[in-house]
Amino acid sequence: MHGFNPDRPLDVLVADDDPVFRSLVKARLCQLNCTFHEAADGGAAWQITRGQSLDFAIVDFEMPGLDGIALTQCLRGHSQTRHIPIVLCTSRSDSVAIQAALEAGVSAFLNKPLNWALFESHIRHLYQLSQSATLNEAELEQWKKKCAEKDALLERLVRAVEPLLQLTDGAQVEDVRSITRELHRLAVVGRRGLTSDFKKTG
Repeated sequence: MHGFNPDRPLDVLVADDDPVFRSLVKARLCQLNCTFHEAADGGAAWQITRGQSLDFAIVDFEMPGLDGIALTQCLRGHSQTRHIPIVLCTSRSDSVAIQAALEAGVSAFLNKPLNWALFESHIRHLYQLSQSATLNEAELEQWKKKCAEKDALLERLVRAVEPLLQLTDGAQVEDVRSITRELHRLAVVGRRGLTSDFKKTG
């Protein structure tokens, strides 16, 4: 396997009650510059997430204790793991199981037995998608910060202009009011422009 070289080893959780399956996944992950964390059931997997910063999770659908659906719900409900890709491995293909998995927040499905030839492609693609989502979220926060800074600046300008209303004659009062209205308009246009720019970049 070649072509998947993240800047640092990825911390990957593999939760499956089949030790042979875990060993096979571990062998593949070791070739992909990944650090492997394994659990034989959902409860043990959940305990691992409490002490690890994970980049990825590969979970079995049917496990003792917490199954794959319940584990996914737990991961999505935790601030440190709510955005990580979660791959559900299963031999089931019924619509009820798939619907439950999607509602829980599963990112993708891999059918057992796995197609190992496509395993790296699945991992790489999902990781890249998660990285893009993280970058977009960071960009959104930057745009929000810029909007707040513009709003604060325009608010200070408005407050600086308003006292002039009490120091000017009738003709000048209307001019100052026009300036004030224009500052308010610029504040609205500025926010819309930032939002539009962000949507284009996303």
